[in-house]
Amino acid sequence: MLSVLQYKKGRAALLLGACLAVFLFLVVSFFIFTPHASALDVGINQVEGEIELGGADIRIVIARIIRVALGFLGVAALLIVLWGGFQWMTAGGDDEKVASAKRTLINGSIGLALILSAFAITQFILNALVAATTGFGPGGPGGGPVVSPRSGSLGRGVIDMHYPPRGATGIPRNTNIIITFKQPMLISSIIDGYDDNDTPDNLADDPEPRATSLNTNTVRIYRTADGPDGALASDGVAVRLTPDRKTFVFDPASLLGSPSENVLYTVDLPGDGLLLENGSQAFVGNFSDGYAWQFETSTIVDLVPPIVTDCFPVCPVAPPAEPALPLARNVLIQVNFNEAIDPTSVSLPGNVVVNAGGLAVGGSWNIANQYRTIEFVTEDECGTNSCGETIYCLPESATIGVTVQAAVLTDEPDDGPTARAPYSGVADVAANSLNDRGANALADGPPADNVSFSFLTSDEIDLVGPRIESVSPDILEGEVAPDVPARIIWNEVMSRSSLNTSSAVIVPVPDHELWYSVSSENLRSIVPPEPVGPDDLPLATRSELNHALFYRAPVGAPSQGYATGTNSLARDAFQNCYVPGSGPGAVPGATCGVTPAEPYCCNGEATDNPICQGIDLRLGL
Repeated sequence: MLSVLQYKKGRAALLLGACLAVFLFLVVSFFIFTPHASALDVGINQVEGEIELGGADIRIVIARIIRVALGFLGVAALLIVLWGGFQWMTAGGDDEKVASAKRTLINGSIGLALILSAFAITQFILNALVAATTGFGPGGPGGGPVVSPRSGSLGRGVIDMHYPPRGATGIPRNTNIIITFKQPMLISSIIDGYDDNDTPDNLADDPEPRATSLNTNTVRIYRTADGPDGALASDGVAVRLTPDRKTFVFDPASLLGSPSENVLYTVDLPGDGLLLENGSQAFVGNFSDGYAWQFETSTIVDLVPPIVTDCFPVCPVAPPAEPALPLARNVLIQVNFNEAIDPTSVSLPGNVVVNAGGLAVGGSWNIANQYRTIEFVTEDECGTNSCGETIYCLPESATIGVTVQAAVLTDEPDDGPTARAPYSGVADVAANSLNDRGANALADGPPADNVSFSFLTSDEIDLVGPRIESVSPDILEGEVAPDVPARIIWNEVMSRSSLNTSSAVIVPVPDHELWYSVSSENLRSIVPPEPVGPDDLPLATRSELNHALFYRAPVGAPSQGYATGTNSLARDAFQNCYVPGSGPGAVPGATCGVTPAEPYCCNGEATDNPICQGIDLRLGL
């Protein structure tokens, strides 16, 4: 009777294990091969911002959980096989015990085979998911990565950032499209028929009226399902630009997408025709085939105005009880928003005003941080930093006032917070005028929605450079998840406009095409790192490098590594460059120990060699 019960229990366990393996396989298959599951907007992004969830694809997370579960089942099956072997060895010649041990071994072996098969299938599907959703996966002979074609110009090529981001979903139908290049562009290669009066670096003498129609030979915007032949017409997109000729805003005349369904769009920049201001091709070398990306529009029209979230120096919602201590006069001014801002609304004269004692302070505003940060630098030279570059200062021992103007609204009641063109104040990428931070959530225009703050300067100049407090992943860390961003925490507030894809780099080792972008946020504390609030004086900055999924080489293939680095183009909020490269050492708790003779830090060790894992740590790249 005992043998029969053992047999029935073994058969039941085997059946249960097989059913569980099949169930897990079906679950992972459903999540992986249901393409619209990932496109559904269920509010994860909003919740993630509040509770700091990881950014991993939910299907990848589920697949990893299933892989762990199958691992436990495999261990259980192995224990059953070992138990069967133990029964046989201790049977002492008893035929009934030997027969029972055989049945245990057979059942355990079959269960182990089923579990290993399910594990192999799950791993195969997980690899396929990685390749399908990000362009990375096991390649052909040698195990090389499969990359997203024409993507590497973002970060490693001529493009610094763009909006909407790659693969973005839930984008409102009334959005503008923005591209920021690393170098000034020849305007006529982007705006059809633009006349720069043979002085491409001088906008002041360009004849009026100025052309605004899109050059569809170099920038194509189309529904992905329609292909390039369905691209928006030249006169269907108005183009604006910032004074530095690096950032271009593309404003469709009609709403994108559909009121009833999500629509996938492609922005395509072919390899030929897009020119730098000096007349040379923008896409060269490994990126000569151009750049393209996709985003998905939702069914809604954005009528929610942007707000100021925080500033440096601080811009409290309510006036402080006591004024803050004066800051060194070479401080930069930062204003941060809760969403992407139209760069051309910031660069127009009078839209964001800086004054000292009632007199306007000359200077310029730069856009940064995926269009969520603007940064002011004056035009008054007052010294040099450790890289030998000019530092600019605000008036000394003065009260500096800053006013971020709201834009005048249109006269149409149905337009809600829509700003009247040309903008007389700050507006977001959907043309919504700035709202103040009071209880009224509606945009009223100026002066009610203007945001103003002030701070004091001293007669001092801060010439102490920044250092890196911590990095993640850790130096030479292994088994890094492919979707983990590279993060740097600085010891002080940084110039957000200097934290870009020119100062921060990711290089695959061995090399392959890889896109990346840079964002940042100010912190009120370093340990633990806590984002700053509207009434907090920022103490530090955290920068983040987002990227295409890292490639994991299959077993037996050459290993794939990634090198990240920051060069001296990174600046603190007092315009001091990142020299020497002070940061954490290879041993936890240690520092790199850089010196004037060895000013560079490579994998936590000081060196005089500016090249580390293919990254040039000197000024510029």
